[in-house]
Amino acid sequence: MFSLQEQRVIIRFLHLRGATPIKIHRQLSETCGDGVMNVKNVRSWVPQFKEGRTSCDNEPKQSRPRTSQSDNMVERVEKVVLEDRRLSVENIASKVGISVGSVHTILHENLRMREVPSRWVPRILADDHKAARMAICQAMVTLFTSRAAIALTIFQWSKQTPREAFAAAMESWRRRCEKCVRLQGDYVEK
Repeated sequence: MFSLQEQRVIIRFLHLRGATPIKIHRQLSETCGDGVMNVKNVRSWVPQFKEGRTSCDNEPKQSRPRTSQSDNMVERVEKVVLEDRRLSVENIASKVGISVGSVHTILHENLRMREVPSRWVPRILADDHKAARMAICQAMVTLFTSRAAIALTIFQWSKQTPREAFAAAMESWRRRCEKCVRLQGDYVEK
């Protein structure tokens, strides 16, 4: 089986000998067998060689610019969502004129929103979560009046706790801290 580049070399050679695209395709079919390129491709290569092209390499195509996830598009999606939080991803996509996948990516990665049944909401702490955190922090501030008090309490707790449980608690705490940093503070433990 001949590669496409080898077939293009044959096309160029036969073109230089004066063969028409149809005759070139017939000879390619006889020579290459099953893996031959179609007549349409032969017809597109012959004019290029006629215009003076010498390379048989396929030129790399320019990729399309990513317009669906530009800053402008992120702003448009955000505006549509804030106007009506009950829109589906499909409706948002049709309103801004981009694919459903792009809208999904913008909502979840760029805008960091999540879908709550029939509503899009930013991933922020709810009032009850804030209240619970405030209560814990107030208790900590009251309980720990100095660094020495904090150190003493941790030391006493670590002595009472089995080594495996202490190690597991510290590992869990480390993972939560890493997740909090990775999510830039926008983190709620379930």
